[in-house]
Amino acid sequence: MAADAQGLRVTGSDESAKALDHAISDYFGWKGDPVGRLQDAVDQDPDFGLGSSAIASLFLLGGFRADHPRVATALSAAEHASAGAGAGATSRETRHLAAAKALAAGGLTHAVNIWETILVDHPTDALAMRFAHDAYFCLGQSLSIRDSIARVLPHWDPQGENYGYVLGQYAFGLEEAGELRRAEAFAHAAIARNAEDGWAIHARRLIDGVLAFAEGEYARAIELILPVRYYAPRIGGSHAQRDLITQTLIAAAERAGQLSLTRALLAERLAVRPTERTRQHYERVGGAGNFSPNTN
Repeated sequence: MAADAQGLRVTGSDESAKALDHAISDYFGWKGDPVGRLQDAVDQDPDFGLGSSAIASLFLLGGFRADHPRVATALSAAEHASAGAGAGATSRETRHLAAAKALAAGGLTHAVNIWETILVDHPTDALAMRFAHDAYFCLGQSLSIRDSIARVLPHWDPQGENYGYVLGQYAFGLEEAGELRRAEAFAHAAIARNAEDGWAIHARRLIDGVLAFAEGEYARAIELILPVRYYAPRIGGSHAQRDLITQTLIAAAERAGQLSLTRALLAERLAVRPTERTRQHYERVGGAGNFSPNTN
């Protein structure tokens, strides 16, 4: 039986295992076409059930509905491979299929629990780790992002190809849990390995921006926070908690003397939160305009 880059058994051909490794690297690095790569492998190797399960999970985590033809086809192919593969699917592979089916049924929490059981037995299962990370991300469970990676990190080879991405995911989890200094260290270590690591870059920036503000470097805080502030809803938490990002940005703009940006941000804020306090702040920095609810 073939094996992936972490040495985990894969039902299918050696070529399918290699395609899985490439797809995982693409998925970790937000590059290439992991679904297309897996689909090509499944087309050549119908016994490659893990590839079909992964395709279904990728589509579902990406927002596709269970009745989408690509999802339905992938789940059907995975079930067929699980039942008909000559050597039989491994327990790990059948659990990946179970997680994909849970996702299709709307059970995101159930799916993540299945991925976590996989990680208990196979802590270097890159798919289970990343799928769990993405699920916690959608659920806004910051501490789970951190702890899920912490449980498996010691088992990963620091010389392995994807180790840097694992560090990046951990950095993001630490940042979301408020452990900014540790997050910064792991983010820099991750970026040193993969300069385009999206999770590490994200963590280093919603971190460096806050630290810059705390140290009175307001222009630097603006530079770091402004480009990523619309990613805030993706990190979970309440609207009030995420609104602190906008409030920090407004304060940084005013303290940096960037009054045009301050007025623009306050005008934006008035349009969605027309409070008296915000109106007075807007006028105090020279804003003008009629924000009356009367539209006549």
